[in-house]
Amino acid sequence: WVGMYTTGKTPAATVNALNLAIRKTLQSSEILQLIARSQTEPTPTTSAALAALLNTDTERWGGIVKASGFKPED
Repeated sequence: WVGMYTTGKTPAATVNALNLAIRKTLQSSEILQLIARSQTEPTPTTSAALAALLNTDTERWGGIVKASGFKPED
């Protein structure tokens, strides 16, 4: 999945405005055609739902990644 992020200090009103703009953009037929070329499907959601997904995936995969010894590179 792909998500759009801001800093944790971004005001809620700004986050909501960005979310609305992104959701509106994802309704554009031109944008939908570009996305379709990448074999993906947009699933617009809320910032709270994205945070929940991130938390779920971190819980699911965090221990596995740590146990694998993976280290990010600069």
